[in-house]
Amino acid sequence: METHTRTIAKTASWRVLGTVITSGVVWVITGKAELGLSIAALDCCVKLITYYAHERVWNSISFGYHKHSRLQTKPDDFNPQPAQLQPSIESC
Repeated sequence: METHTRTIAKTASWRVLGTVITSGVVWVITGKAELGLSIAALDCCVKLITYYAHERVWNSISFGYHKHSRLQTKPDDFNPQPAQLQPSIESC
């Protein structure tokens, strides 16, 4: 599961892109840049909250994850201790 900080960073970057696109589309259609910015600002606020909630809900659902996925395991779990790699003298 990803951290809240990662979800927030993804949310922010996605919304910046979406806001620029929304503003541009409204401006092209209406010819009014101010209207485009107003609509984009409202759209951004609503969708930031919605996207964050959507991501957190999906992180709580196991659908689509492999049972033994590296993404679900801490990196330290893949670094065995040196003692585990070399047999002891007693085991020979």
